[in-house]
Amino acid sequence: MNKDLLKLEFPCTIALDIKIKGNFPVIIESGTVIHPKVLIDSSFGPVFIGKKCIIEENCTIKAPNEQGIRINDTCIIEFRSVLESYSIGSGTRVSPGCFLGAGSRVGEDCKIMAKTYIEKDISLPDGTVVYSDGKRRILDISLRVRLKMKGPTEIRTQVRIFPLFQFLSKEFRELCILAIRQGPVPTHIAFVMDGNRRWAKHMNLEPADGHSRGFENMKYILEICYKVGIKVVTIYAFSIENFKRTKHEIDIIMDIGKTQLTQFCSHGDMVDEYGIRLNVLGQKSLLKPDFLELIEKATNMTKSNTRHILIVFVVNKSKDGKLDLEKIDETTLDQHMFTHGCPPLDMLIRTSGVQRLSDFMLWQCHKTTIIKFIDCYWPDFNAWKFLPLILEYQLSSFWGKLRI
Repeated sequence: MNKDLLKLEFPCTIALDIKIKGNFPVIIESGTVIHPKVLIDSSFGPVFIGKKCIIEENCTIKAPNEQGIRINDTCIIEFRSVLESYSIGSGTRVSPGCFLGAGSRVGEDCKIMAKTYIEKDISLPDGTVVYSDGKRRILDISLRVRLKMKGPTEIRTQVRIFPLFQFLSKEFRELCILAIRQGPVPTHIAFVMDGNRRWAKHMNLEPADGHSRGFENMKYILEICYKVGIKVVTIYAFSIENFKRTKHEIDIIMDIGKTQLTQFCSHGDMVDEYGIRLNVLGQKSLLKPDFLELIEKATNMTKSNTRHILIVFVVNKSKDGKLDLEKIDETTLDQHMFTHGCPPLDMLIRTSGVQRLSDFMLWQCHKTTIIKFIDCYWPDFNAWKFLPLILEYQLSSFWGKLRI
C-alpha cells in the first residue's frame, strides 16, 4: 500500500471502533460499510467515499477545510455521525442527530432527517427535504435564518411538533404499558418483519435504508414487549427469499445484521436491563463464518440470562428436513423442532398487509394462536399499532374464561 495514500480498492467493511489517522488522503470504494464509532481523521486530506456506502452510528470523519470530505451519490449517513467540511452527493440520506459542518455542499434530492445540526451558510439545492427536529413550531423560520434556501426546498415535519405533546405522548404510552401489564399478556409472541424494502421505495430511499430502519424498529418493539411482560419474542430475520435478491442487497442486509449483533454484544444495555437470552435458530450453515462467530459470541454471552428470551430465525422453511413418516408422531415432531422447549405461540404478527405466513412457525401455531396481518410496513409499526393487539389478546382471554 502506498504510504502516502490509504485506498480501499474493493467494497469492504470497516469494523467497530477502528481509528484511521494520518497525513494521507483516504479513498474508500463504493459499497463499503463503515461500522459504528469509526474515526477517520486525515490531517492532510481529502477523504473520498464512494457511492452507496453506509456510514453507521456515531462515526466521525474529519479532513482539512481546504481539502474536505467528498461523499458520492446515494450514500446513507447514520445516526449521530459527525462530518466536518464535506460535500455529499445527490440522493444521500442524512439520518437523525448528525452534524453538518460549515461550508458543506449538499447535492440534489437529499433528505436531511430530524435533529440534524446544520451549520450556518449551507446552501440547499432544489429538491432537498429537511425534516423537523420536533422542537419548535417555528422550525421553518429558524431554518431559513440559518440556511440559504433556494428553489422549492421542502421542510417537512416527521415527528410531533410540540415538545409538550411529545412528552405527553411518551408518558401516555408508558401509562398504557403499565395498565396492560396488570392483565394477562402473551407468553410467546412472534413477528414477521415484512415491508422494509417497500417502505424504502415509498419514502424514495434505497432498500438498504429500509433494512437499517427495520432493524432500529425491531429494537423499539422488543423493548415494548419486555416492558409489557412478554417473556419470549421470536422474530423472522432472514428468510430464504432474502437470498434470491441481488448480491449487493444481500451483503447490505448481512452487514446491517452483523452491525446490530455487534452492538448487541458490545453495548448490552438492553440485554442487561431486561435479562435477555439470545437464541439463533435455522439453517445457520448458510451464513458466513464471521456472522456465525458473532452469533456464537452473542449466545454465549447471554446464555445465563433467564428473564426474557429473544429467538431469531434465520433462513428457515417449514418444509426443510427429511422425516421417516412411519416412525413419527406429534411428540416426535415437537421434540425435533428448532423451538423445542419454548412455550406455545400465543400471537403471530405479520406487517405489510401480506396475508401469508411464509412457512414461518406453522407447526407452532395452534388453535388458540392469534394471527394478525397488519396493513403497515414494518418500519412504521409502532406502539399504537402494537398495544391494541395485546389488549385484544386480553379480551379474548377474558371471554374465553367466561365461556368455560
